Amino acid sequence: MNQHFMKLLIFASLAFNIGFDQYTKNLAEKHLMVWSHQKDLRQYQGVRDILLEFGKRSLEPDDPSFYLSFSLNYVRNQGAAWGMLSDWDDKYREPFFYLVIIVALLAFVYYYRVTPKEHTTVRVALQLLIAGALGNFIDRVHRGYVVDFIDVRWDIPFPMRLNFGWEIFPEFLSFLNVRVNSVSWAYAFPNFNWADTLISVAFVLMLAEIFWLEPRRVRMSNSVL
Repeated sequence: MNQHFMKLLIFASLAFNIGFDQYTKNLAEKHLMVWSHQKDLRQYQGVRDILLEFGKRSLEPDDPSFYLSFSLNYVRNQGAAWGMLSDWDDKYREPFFYLVIIVALLAFVYYYRVTPKEHTTVRVALQLLIAGALGNFIDRVHRGYVVDFIDVRWDIPFPMRLNFGWEIFPEFLSFLNVRVNSVSWAYAFPNFNWADTLISVAFVLMLAEIFWLEPRRVRMSNSVL
């Protein structure tokens, strides 16, 4: 394929993903935010609008039923993924995230440039990472926080009561701790946005490259030799 056309295609993909991310966030800010303090960005009120529901959430904790919902729910994230480090003082938090994002973007661009063109999956994943990181970086510079608005919740019944858990992570990683003493798995997934979705898809593509595509290339190369 023509190299000039490929560069245009890559630029168009980046522009679309970043533009769509900002457009949806602006819509969320316009239609889902009810009230915001003029100075303190942590003081605000959003609204949750349920789009799709499957099943019905049971009011009886010992008699759950299957439930799944997709909602629009306005949330401001001043931290990292899942709100980590959002309680840091602004004078430390903002420079830290600016530095981390800039370093990450430079690393993504570098690895994209040195990745062989035949490794299409890795190059696509790096493009998505760049678009996702830029989308959230624009939020931090423009708003001082990242707008999250996609809300997914579920309640999945177990065939029997489960009682187990581990709590080995510190408070800022508490979402990784697991404690189950229930007859169902009820969970409200941390709110996210289009940029987060791009980053998650990129992560899945990277795993596919590491655990499937690269070993397949090695086997094919060895078979030829």
